[in-house]
Amino acid sequence: MNILETMNDSTQSIYLGYRGREECWYVGKEETIDIEYMQLDWKTLATGWGRWINNEFEYHFDEAPGITSKMPPINNWDERYKRAFSCWVMVHGYENPLLYRRFYSGESKGFQGMLDLFWNQRNDNGNQLPTFKFTGKRIDKNKNEKTGKEWTLTVPTWDFVKFADRWENFDLPDIDKNGTPTFDDQEPLIANGDVTYPSSQEKGLTDSDIPF
Repeated sequence: MNILETMNDSTQSIYLGYRGREECWYVGKEETIDIEYMQLDWKTLATGWGRWINNEFEYHFDEAPGITSKMPPINNWDERYKRAFSCWVMVHGYENPLLYRRFYSGESKGFQGMLDLFWNQRNDNGNQLPTFKFTGKRIDKNKNEKTGKEWTLTVPTWDFVKFADRWENFDLPDIDKNGTPTFDDQEPLIANGDVTYPSSQEKGLTDSDIPF
């Protein structure tokens, strides 16, 4: 059993991801889900480095969000890491909490956008958690000025709704400081890293628009 793919001995995955080409959210490798609202437990946030190698995800996490580090050693450029994030979330209407742990550039930009919307107010709302509405995607165009190479990123986009009480069933397993489940002798992954949190922005919906 891949400890990071399932919750305890269940065959149900705990991983959430976004497929930009297909424009869909999915859990694990098979299950696709619809997302309208999401709640984020920001205290489980971890940042670091991630990559896909030898048919496995590999992560090395920071001492704490905001600490700068070098990329872990690699044998060649094809094995390089990318900046990664990890955070437990709850999708409205889905039964269990999910671990949103990714290193793909479009998702990382989308997640950073979520942090931008609430980070400066995170300690001003007691135990309530930031809640978001999924608004779709945007296409970011990029260009390397030295080589002339161009590429695009599909970035999930969100509106901040409000801080709200923790949703029902948003109960986490035993986790280490990086949000990794500690059952089955799972060892914590520790490293260093870099993340930025730009100033917060105010935007959102009225309470009459929100089903919670």
